[in-house]
Amino acid sequence: MGELTKKVTMEKEEEHGGAKISPGSPIRTIPSSKFVMLEGSVNVIAIKVTESDSGYPISIFGTVLARDKQDYRCVYLFRRDRDHPQLITSPEDTLTLTGPKRGLATKGSMYFEFNLKIKGDGATDKDFSKGFIEHDAVAYEKPLKTLELESFMSRVAFIYTPVPYAVQATLAVNFLEGLSNFTGTVNAWTTGNVENEIILYDSRVEGTETSVRNDGRVTLTRNIVAVVCKHKLVLKVCVFEGGSEVACFKFVLGHRNEECTRKKGPYVLQVKVRWIGIIEQYNRKMWERIGRFGNILW
Repeated sequence: MGELTKKVTMEKEEEHGGAKISPGSPIRTIPSSKFVMLEGSVNVIAIKVTESDSGYPISIFGTVLARDKQDYRCVYLFRRDRDHPQLITSPEDTLTLTGPKRGLATKGSMYFEFNLKIKGDGATDKDFSKGFIEHDAVAYEKPLKTLELESFMSRVAFIYTPVPYAVQATLAVNFLEGLSNFTGTVNAWTTGNVENEIILYDSRVEGTETSVRNDGRVTLTRNIVAVVCKHKLVLKVCVFEGGSEVACFKFVLGHRNEECTRKKGPYVLQVKVRWIGIIEQYNRKMWERIGRFGNILW
């Protein structure tokens, strides 16, 4: 370890009363008096194509990604190549999100970039939605926000919830008994925001991996939820057979709940949660203001 690294580490430990608090620290290792160090975050609820100059249905591919203050690198929310587009049939359809793969972090601004195309006949495709929108953590205090991007041939609605003083909950859902294929849903919300559910799994969505692994693991489409440090995570897992609900599990999980197993009928369901504090990183300067040209990403 170099002298500079040692110095920064010692300064950080001194600043926080000797506690080794850093990005990726389990929340149980962070004293409640240090929760003010936690970053703000967001949960993306849905992305909808509310207007299309090409009408509906349309086959969409491309990317939607986030850039936050942790490193300003790409954190994908939606990512499909031309060979695997998603069919959008109405303004109420939502893009099938597969991210983020880590908790997003910001006390200031966060950017969401869109680069979506319509798959055409043959090799001819059309630019559909391209541009970026900005989340300002200072300006948005409401529990549910919608930002809109109007470009090219579309209007896209980005629906999300701001999460102050955030903890990252990384989820695993395992059927220990009763299933080899999971037909059903997994939804999450928090005790401080019960109206805005986050879809983590829906077997009805085309392309969803429904096979249960040998160890019982369900392949969740998304497995990260940001939770306000003083709130709890609510997880609802429903099993369907023949189009009807046959079992439903509900878990209310706090920071000390890292594993919970329940049985209902023939099904034994285990939920595991890894709680991590979303902490500010001490990064190199990522943005430089150069004259009148504004912010340039290095």
